[in-house]
Amino acid sequence: MVHRTKIKGIFLLLTTVMILGLFAQIIPDAPVIDFKLPMFGENGYKIWDLQGDEGRYINAGRIDVINLKLRVYSGDESLKLDTTIECPKAIMLIRRNRALSNASIRMLGSNYEIMGSDWIWEGSNRTLKVKKNVRVNFQDRLTDILK
Repeated sequence: MVHRTKIKGIFLLLTTVMILGLFAQIIPDAPVIDFKLPMFGENGYKIWDLQGDEGRYINAGRIDVINLKLRVYSGDESLKLDTTIECPKAIMLIRRNRALSNASIRMLGSNYEIMGSDWIWEGSNRTLKVKKNVRVNFQDRLTDILK
């Protein structure tokens, strides 16, 4: 009797460990609809928030986004909106603080608009590299620059 009880106990323990191991490896395959994901700096202030019609978790560092809208803030107590990036389909690399796509992009700042396609945004240094079909519109006068 004692021998069978020990075997049943060991079997239940191993089964439980196997089931928990399977749950630990489950990766969501369904998209998240109409989501918003904020990112905060080391000082605790919001540096950007990512919004999308659909987000698909690929791994711990990557989210594929449909209708990306990325709002970039000052990162200080003023929480001033610096730029807004819009793209119909993009990849957000969360851990690298980077977004990229071959699709079109529209970036809006306080006095400019950048459009194009095939782009990379580097959040760590707040730069945007657009490789194709680049168009830039300035709302301010450029007279001082042209002198």
